[in-house]
Amino acid sequence: MPLIAGETTASYLARTAAANALEHSELLRALQPRRRIRTPALRPAAEVYLSPPSLHLLADLIHRPADQLARALPHLRTTHLLEDDTLQVRSAAWPRGAGRGPLPGCPLCMEEGAWLVSFDRLWTPCGCGRRWLVGDHGGYLIDTTPLPELARALLQHRAFVHRLGPAVTRSSRTPTRSRCGGGSTAARSAAKRGGAGKTPSACPRASDGRLPRSSTPRP
Repeated sequence: MPLIAGETTASYLARTAAANALEHSELLRALQPRRRIRTPALRPAAEVYLSPPSLHLLADLIHRPADQLARALPHLRTTHLLEDDTLQVRSAAWPRGAGRGPLPGCPLCMEEGAWLVSFDRLWTPCGCGRRWLVGDHGGYLIDTTPLPELARALLQHRAFVHRLGPAVTRSSRTPTRSRCGGGSTAARSAAKRGGAGKTPSACPRASDGRLPRSSTPRP
C-alpha cells in the first residue's frame, strides 16, 4: 500500500484493510492479538493511536520499516505513540474546533478516501492546484479547475519560497535601518542620548527634526 505524506493513521489502516480484503476489525485485532477488547471503528471522525510494539508489528505485516511509516504518518511518530510496552491500539475523536479535524485528500493526486492530518489548518490547497481541501463541516473539497490563476499563483509562490526561503517574523530579522540609511534603531537611540561613541546620522536633519530642503532648484 503506497504511503501518503501527512495521512492520518486511521485512513492508512482503512486503505490497507480494503486493499487486502479485510474487515477493519480484523486488521486492528492483528495489531493487538490476544486482547479481547472492542476494536475502534476506522472513520474520519476519529484517529487511531498505536503503542511502539504495535507500530513494529504493523511494519512487519506490511513489510515496511517502522521509521518509514513514522516519516509519512505524523501520528506514528514518537511523540504520538501510546506510552505502553504492550500491543495496544486506541481510538480517539478529533478535538473540536477550527482546523483540528482532518482534511480530505485530493482524489486527483491521492487514493480516493484518504484523509490528512490538518496541522491546525482549516483549509489548504492541494499541491496540484486543482482542489482545495477543507476540514470544516465534516470535510469537503472545492474544485478550483475553473480558476487556473489560483494554480498559477500557487506554483509561483512555491517557486518563490524555494528560491528565497520561507517568510521570517519581524523579531527574527536584523535590526531595522532608517529609510535614509542612518544605521540601526539602537544606534540612533544611542545618538539621541549623546555621549561617547555617538554615531552621526548619514541622513542630516534640521534642528526641528525635519529634513533640510534640497538646494537643487526645481525645474
